[in-house]
Amino acid sequence: MKMIQNDSPIFANTCGKLFKDTVVFASPSKETVLPVNTIKKIAFRKGVTTGSLLFMALPFGFFALADYLDEGVFLSTLLYIVGLGTLVTAVFKADMRYSIHIFMADNTSRKINVWKGNKKDASKFVTESMKLIDAYKVKLAIKSTMEVQGVFRIVQ
Repeated sequence: MKMIQNDSPIFANTCGKLFKDTVVFASPSKETVLPVNTIKKIAFRKGVTTGSLLFMALPFGFFALADYLDEGVFLSTLLYIVGLGTLVTAVFKADMRYSIHIFMADNTSRKINVWKGNKKDASKFVTESMKLIDAYKVKLAIKSTMEVQGVFRIVQ
């Protein structure tokens, strides 16, 4: 879809631009231009990185070792304390990844990764995009209702 230079965006930030009938998603390597009628839903998601999940699994080795060894209460308690400390550290230091998920009208989906420094911009962009998509759906519903009512009046 070709953009006209005179079009001014309804909303713009580091994650993209919103026009009245088009959404432009900006990523470091490219821009993705999608018409509003092809988008069903947009969601902002966050999750834990794989490396952080593996680091969170490390303390369970201490817990298993404490159960396996019969060296005494002191060593078992020490291993449980070290394991618990490592688990708490892993949970609080976990790296998060952020992404924008785009669910298309043809039941496909796309994912755009977001740098953690842009998470507020991405969240705001998703909110504004969903407002635009919902407004488009309402406008489309009103238009189809008016067309049905027009056909109904012609039949009567």
